[in-house]
Amino acid sequence: DFKKFGSCSKLVLAGCMPQRYQDEIAGLFPEVDAFIGTENLGEIIQAVSGHGSWLQSPPVRYTEYNIKRPVPLSRHFAYIKIAEGCSSRCSYCSIPHFKGNYRSRRIEAVVNEAQQLSADGTIKEIILIAQDTAVYGLDLYGRKMLPELLAGLSAIDTISWIRIMYMNPFHLDDEILAAMAAHEKICRYIDIPFQHFSDKILKLMNRPQTMGGSLALVEKIRSYMPDAALRTSLIAGFPGETDKDFAEMLAAVEKIRFNRLGIFGWSGEENTPAFNLPYRLSGEIIRGRIQEIMETQVQISTELLEKQVGNTFSVLVEKNRKIRRPDGAYLEYVGRSRYEAPEIDGVFYIKTGSLEVSPGNFISACVDHSNEHDLFGTVA
Repeated sequence: DFKKFGSCSKLVLAGCMPQRYQDEIAGLFPEVDAFIGTENLGEIIQAVSGHGSWLQSPPVRYTEYNIKRPVPLSRHFAYIKIAEGCSSRCSYCSIPHFKGNYRSRRIEAVVNEAQQLSADGTIKEIILIAQDTAVYGLDLYGRKMLPELLAGLSAIDTISWIRIMYMNPFHLDDEILAAMAAHEKICRYIDIPFQHFSDKILKLMNRPQTMGGSLALVEKIRSYMPDAALRTSLIAGFPGETDKDFAEMLAAVEKIRFNRLGIFGWSGEENTPAFNLPYRLSGEIIRGRIQEIMETQVQISTELLEKQVGNTFSVLVEKNRKIRRPDGAYLEYVGRSRYEAPEIDGVFYIKTGSLEVSPGNFISACVDHSNEHDLFGTVA
């Protein structure tokens, strides 16, 4: 309709979908003028100017475009992708089939991007992302190089916090944990996608980990960083998951006591080994298991946050708002401590009275009370 009525002169479809379905995408969307895959973003101007497809198989090395990223004005954190693709072969995941094997960026490229993003003081937090950040560097340098990358980023004066997302448990080792514990700027925040805790299901998932190994890893993390916040993601209802398998996952959640947790129901991805597995569970059973895990996690999260009452944290202010009540108006700030990631975790609401603090600055706040997700407090 946009093209028909003149609001859009060219329609370009870019990203994972055309990359994954490049053989049939043109037939599915005849109204689209051009298609760009994940490895051809540098051809965006050509695509807008003409017609056709810019789709190719993923290269052996990471493609750097050397394009200066705009600094977002409305937020004070920025994501930096440190690698593309994945060399693991989890049986339920289709990402390696269209994004290719793991390809690390060079350390200097990541550091340069972080310097550029934080140069004017707007961005205070850098968040490292990849399909598996813990294996960073292995393909490019012959060994895992996340500790060296963290050292380079920690040396940037304009960055206050460095957060690492999505470290697979079978690649998270002592060297990485030691580096995280050694650098003050690195958030004591460990995001580990365990996915499951039943050894049988983990084997079906083709994930090289066990219940015992996962529990030992959590103990190791807490030995390096006793105050670390742990986040995980889980899959419920994987084909063949019995009541016993689910009970093992629930028991592990109760034993580990994650600060944050996300759980998803299994959904079959075509052209993956798991897609053809027998013994699929009904949607009703999967939804029930998700609910049981989340009810357990809500109770755990509530208890863990209650323990923070009376503690003081450095909080990155992200926005403010004026609250009007019969007994008077006051400013309330919304921010995060280093133990909460943006967009997926809870926040810290801070009552400041008449004190005004611009978003993007840090304030010290004491926790007065909490709920199952968020903290509430006053300026310390």
